[in-house]
Amino acid sequence: MKFDYKIIGEITEGLTFYSFTSFLEEYKKRRPAKVLLYSSGGSGETAGAINDMMSLSKTKIHIYCFGRVESSALIIMQAADKKFSSENCMFMSHKAEVSSNSKKNRKEHKKKLDLYDNWSVKIVSPMKILKKCSYYTAKEMKEMGLIDKIL
Repeated sequence: MKFDYKIIGEITEGLTFYSFTSFLEEYKKRRPAKVLLYSSGGSGETAGAINDMMSLSKTKIHIYCFGRVESSALIIMQAADKKFSSENCMFMSHKAEVSSNSKKNRKEHKKKLDLYDNWSVKIVSPMKILKKCSYYTAKEMKEMGLIDKIL
């Protein structure tokens, strides 16, 4: 299978966001873009920005999940027009955690994480966003309606 774009590894502002938005701007084919997704997550803000870009793009996007799609990668996955998964792909969802040394920073960080949790739950609503990690199989994701087809 040939992919038009690959999101592999950590989701970062510099690497993932800029190169993906450039890809969307340059993609001129009439067929949906095939995007491979294999990631343990990364920046929630970046994943949210990519989700927004995909949602606003005129380009139809089909995401193909292989290996693992975890954490903020789920936010990217949900903006696709069609979502496919290999049979053995694992999915993981979790609630963001607070980690800071000063009380002021913890308070501000907690506020940011609460905002993140609110919009991420809207995007990935059928999943249970828990304090601890929750893992799902491709079959469970299909049953929840979060992927369209198991390859």
